[in-house]
Amino acid sequence: MARILLLEDDITLGDTLCELLESEGYELSLVRLGNDVLDLTQEQSFELMLFDVNVPDYNGFELLASLRESGDTTPCIFLTSLNDIASLSKGFEVGADDYLKKPFDFDELTCSYKSTTT
Repeated sequence: MARILLLEDDITLGDTLCELLESEGYELSLVRLGNDVLDLTQEQSFELMLFDVNVPDYNGFELLASLRESGDTTPCIFLTSLNDIASLSKGFEVGADDYLKKPFDFDELTCSYKSTTT
C-alpha cells in the first residue's frame, strides 16, 4: 500500500482528498502545517508527497526546498491555486515532480501520481 503525505490547510479539500485516495487503496497522513511535514518525514517514509503552497507557518516551496537540501527525494506534487508562470517555475525549481492547479479533477491527480512513481 502506497503511503502519501498530504499537506493541505483547507479542511474540506484535505478531508475529501483523504477519502478519495483511501478509497483507491492509499494510506494517507494529512497535515495542515509545514512544521508537521518536517516532523513526519523524520519519523516515516512516504512514496509521494502532495503539498499545497500557501499553508500556515511554512511556504510549500520553502518546505520542499528544505527537504530536497536534506536529501529527501520523495516525489512531490504541488496542489495549488497559484497559476502564474513564476509560481509554476518556482515549484519545479525547488524540486517538484508535478504541479496541479486548483481546481483539478481527481483523475488528473491519480494520473499525475502514477506518472511520478513509474
